[in-house]
Amino acid sequence: MDSEFISKSGYTDLLKVSESTVNGWMRRHWNKGDHYIVIGHTTMINRKRANQWISEFGQQGSDQAEKGCESKYGEKAESSTRKPLSVTRTKRVTSPARSNAANG
Repeated sequence: MDSEFISKSGYTDLLKVSESTVNGWMRRHWNKGDHYIVIGHTTMINRKRANQWISEFGQQGSDQAEKGCESKYGEKAESSTRKPLSVTRTKRVTSPARSNAANG
């Protein structure tokens, strides 16, 4: 019997990609209930929908490479990698009880 769904680990084995790659697709591109479902602690991939997305996304990716990575608004993309957020440094606050315990 050939099921419409396959476990996430089975799908990664089938495609020969890492689990983190599939996790990234799930987070950024796939819709829960459409491309995958979760039953208990098991993620099941809808093979038909996921494979359809891969073939469409792969074609879109090839088209973007030919265009020089222009965005859909016609602007040249600067980078596909997000820059890290700046972090505001704060002073470390130690309670008097903790200071006395460390010094005493």
